[in-house]
Amino acid sequence: MDGFRSHGVALSDAGVDAETAVTVVNEVLTTTQTNPPTADAETELDSLGLDSLDFAELFVALEEISGGEIDPRSTVGIATVGDLIRLRRL
Repeated sequence: MDGFRSHGVALSDAGVDAETAVTVVNEVLTTTQTNPPTADAETELDSLGLDSLDFAELFVALEEISGGEIDPRSTVGIATVGDLIRLRRL
């Protein structure tokens, strides 16, 4: 079930901390929404009104910062902005 966790590097190990994840999410919100909410590490991703294109933009930004492609299987269980640092690179 969690076999993918043994592969790749977690974003947290690639220099992406919760503060960086919050900054990236807030930048994406600012560019994609007229009156964006302000996210913090505890903010539920579902509450932000992000659509699939917004999530794609978010993942691209995180990939650029971490220096690798995000493993889509690692998105399971990601619920908050702070959880984003558990994403894994391929």
